Amino acid sequence: MNFFSQKFLTSAVGLIALLAVIIIVNFVAASVYFRWDITEAKTYSLTDGTKKMLSDLDQDVTLKLFYSSSLRGQPSQLKAFAGRVKDLLKEYENASKGSVKVEVLDPKLDSDEEEWALKYGLRRVGFSSDPSADGYFYFGIVAEALDQNAALPVVDISRERYLEYDVSQLIYQVLHPQKKTVGVISSLPITGTDKSDMYGRNSKGVYQPWIIINELKRNYVVKNIKPDSPVNLEGVDILLVVHPKAWPDETMIAIDQYVMKGGKVIFFVDPLCTADRDEHSPIMPFGASDANVLFEKWGFSVDPEKVVADLDHPTILSSQSGGQEKNPLWISASGECFNSSEIMTAQLDRMLLPLTGAIIKKQDAKTTITPLVSTSLSASLIGKTEVFQEASDLRMNFNSDVKNYPMVAKVSGQFESAFQGTTNLLAYAEVDNTIVVFADVDVLCDQYNIRQVGFMGMQAYQPLNNNYTLILNAINQLSGDQNLIAIRARDSYERPFTVVQDLEKKAQNEWLSKEQALSQQYENLQRQLFELQQQKDDSQRMIISPEQEKKIKEFQNQRQQIARELKQVRKNLNRDKERLGFYLKLLNIALVPAIVCIIGIFLAIRHQYRVKQR
Repeated sequence: MNFFSQKFLTSAVGLIALLAVIIIVNFVAASVYFRWDITEAKTYSLTDGTKKMLSDLDQDVTLKLFYSSSLRGQPSQLKAFAGRVKDLLKEYENASKGSVKVEVLDPKLDSDEEEWALKYGLRRVGFSSDPSADGYFYFGIVAEALDQNAALPVVDISRERYLEYDVSQLIYQVLHPQKKTVGVISSLPITGTDKSDMYGRNSKGVYQPWIIINELKRNYVVKNIKPDSPVNLEGVDILLVVHPKAWPDETMIAIDQYVMKGGKVIFFVDPLCTADRDEHSPIMPFGASDANVLFEKWGFSVDPEKVVADLDHPTILSSQSGGQEKNPLWISASGECFNSSEIMTAQLDRMLLPLTGAIIKKQDAKTTITPLVSTSLSASLIGKTEVFQEASDLRMNFNSDVKNYPMVAKVSGQFESAFQGTTNLLAYAEVDNTIVVFADVDVLCDQYNIRQVGFMGMQAYQPLNNNYTLILNAINQLSGDQNLIAIRARDSYERPFTVVQDLEKKAQNEWLSKEQALSQQYENLQRQLFELQQQKDDSQRMIISPEQEKKIKEFQNQRQQIARELKQVRKNLNRDKERLGFYLKLLNIALVPAIVCIIGIFLAIRHQYRVKQR
């Protein structure tokens, strides 16, 4: 064999070996799932709550993603979102170690997949007005376990931050299909009892259940529990404790032990409950509730003698003088009041909390207290005796505590019994638990939450705020697996360009300052012209004096100068943006080639050095 034949054979064998290595590497890479999440908030990773739930699965679950991937005319945003949904489901499959299987189906028109999608209750959604497009698509998830199934009819892109919670809840729902029981123990006729009260009564004098109870009955079994009789909480999955007012010790012990055994509770307490009216007490017509006998041991308290006022979130009410005024004691929570990291409150935008209390954490608290709805920093605690003064007087004498007061909070951890030392009672919770506390009872009242409207001869209800939404969210989350409660809203997949935002904010502040200067100059001109006008006699009032003409000309010159300065502000902003864009382009285009060149030069120099050493 000559030299050329040997060289050719060696090259051919090497090429075949290289090809074999590439095929093996691709095969291994396709079969092995590996992902490294380097985002700051671990946006692409499952939370510990979901991982724990998946590790505890005792049944196999199949997640079926119905996505019309072959449909024409899909927006690029939808395709990218679908890719992220597939990646998330793959994370479930990987974390479950075989307990969760993922199937991706394309329900084409008149196909078997479409027939199954309709049987599961998935909805067809339109996305395009293009006549050449097919017009609608499927994008839903179904969970199957044994003979049970549960569906997410539409995967909503606006709920992407909460998609992990939705999928985890879907798995929990298919494994626990039976309806949960919600127990309601209350001093008020919330469930339609025969206790005398002005709320919930129809024209015949019969007390009907409050709207929130009717909403609960759609998805839960509602059990009414009387607080003044032996309390039996057997079979109750979640307990609503509403307005605990001078209840017997036996009742408070039953609630305490329910929490110790892992029972989920939502408390509604109130220093001034407008739903609890005492017509015989004109000085203090509203009743108060108090559960601090339990709360103090659990690391917090709600003072029954104080309400919280918030100057930044008042509600417009009728004043005692007959006009309208902004009352900071009736808090219209919005925006920054809500904890955007919590599933319960992340999508809320407004709530009404009349004469609400505040949840105060104790310094030696062993539980974790997470605010869900809080006041602004312009808030203060007000004694109940000061509540009935005019709101204008309240604002005049107001001193802010510069503190955010939680009005709704989630309390989690290992609870201690408030009745330690009592025979046959648990002193500590058997497992970590979670409760939710509302420092307001009136959030449940129909009159503050809904408006009754007529529709086609029927009575319908229009929500006025998100009060019921938060209550239902809390019940929904607490009635599930304890691990579901730990799932938080994911960080946004779209990170804001903070440098550009800072540039725009700086330019806006400069713009506003110049506009304010122009407005001030205009007001000064108006005042000076008025003063000059007053100095004239009646015969000259319709004639512009030389002094007035001079002032007007000066103002016009100043206005032109400020207009030029505002124009320069815009130019400077655009210049800074363009400069930043140029640097980014230079970085993106030139950085990688530069790094490659530097590595290449380094390797070449090292090679030459080794050759010389030989």
